[in-house]
Amino acid sequence: MIACIRIPYFAATLEMLQNLRVGAKPLIVARYSGGRGSVRAVCRRAEYLGVEVGMSMSRMWALCPEADIVMMAPSRIRQALDNLLEMLSDYSQWLDMERQAAQTAVLYVDLGTLKPRDGQAIAAQMLRRLCADHGLASSVGLAAGKFPAYAAAAAAPTGHIQLVPHGEEAAFLATKPMTLLPLGKETARRLALFGLHYLGQVAALPRSALIAQFGKQGGTLHRLASGEDQRRVGQYKPRVVERATYTFDRAVDNRLIVDRVVGRLLGDLTGKLLDRSLTCREMTLILRLDTHAVLEESIRLREPVSSALPLYRACQNLVGRMTIRREVEGVELLLGGLAPVLPRQLSLFDVIEQRDLRAVILDLIPRYGEERFYTAGLNAHAAGLPERRFHLESVEVA
Repeated sequence: MIACIRIPYFAATLEMLQNLRVGAKPLIVARYSGGRGSVRAVCRRAEYLGVEVGMSMSRMWALCPEADIVMMAPSRIRQALDNLLEMLSDYSQWLDMERQAAQTAVLYVDLGTLKPRDGQAIAAQMLRRLCADHGLASSVGLAAGKFPAYAAAAAAPTGHIQLVPHGEEAAFLATKPMTLLPLGKETARRLALFGLHYLGQVAALPRSALIAQFGKQGGTLHRLASGEDQRRVGQYKPRVVERATYTFDRAVDNRLIVDRVVGRLLGDLTGKLLDRSLTCREMTLILRLDTHAVLEESIRLREPVSSALPLYRACQNLVGRMTIRREVEGVELLLGGLAPVLPRQLSLFDVIEQRDLRAVILDLIPRYGEERFYTAGLNAHAAGLPERRFHLESVEVA
């Protein structure tokens, strides 16, 4: 039995809990990229007024001019999800979560071979803990597969549990809207053109017809609409991060001071990585402003590193991305994607005494093959494009 926990208005609820003054007005969680803003999450009241996720900020203002706007803080969402997974690990070690969790968080818990009555009792405990310990209102769906459990959670009112008995998945899904399926915009448009609006209509079609129209995805959609979902819930592995924070006694507007604090935090974290023989792959910088807003930037490194210089360069890149127009109250730096340091071969040419590059290449050709080495030669005629001014020639073995 799989339990699906559905938490609507997730990011907006987190912001309301974080900042108690928010709540009198409709709350919009926004994200700006390249000077353009878009809606990433909304509260219930804003949704009632017609604001949707993905909508441009200009259109949002037209529908909801009295809204409160907060900037999206992905690290806060990830931390909240980690806390929820840690709490749910009391019931099972097999836990999954949806990647896009800003508007609606979806968590899966594999309860094994529990009887329906016992599964409902555990689901009731999870609902109570989510509300009492985390302040999150949610619904739970119970079924043998992940998709029927998700559909049941989506159909259940907040604070309730919906059980789909084994063998009745197809009948339960028949009247549910097609939008529950994992559809892209183009696939949803094409299905609507065929007059398919409910899962039962999709399940009634021959599977071969959907495969002919949509390829492999068509077969997947037909299986899900029929209640056939054999996907397993993954094993829970806690996310390990190293973090360092600093809170100013008094908010500052001097960027040089902020840079020095960020450098000091990075030095502390780099020392911890070296002490534990770890590398990191991800870096996140968070600035808390005096308006209770949060600026956040993240970067994923090309390869795991632990030395100070590449981490410092990545950190400066994050600082350079931020436009700070208010005073800064606090700084937080996180290093994620931690993994043990792996031994690496730093040089290929320690045993080669020749200084001439061609001699080195000729020595390597027997090992790697002649077709892997080329030299560049200039073309006789001039060309406007730089890449047409030279040509590649295979290295000849002589």
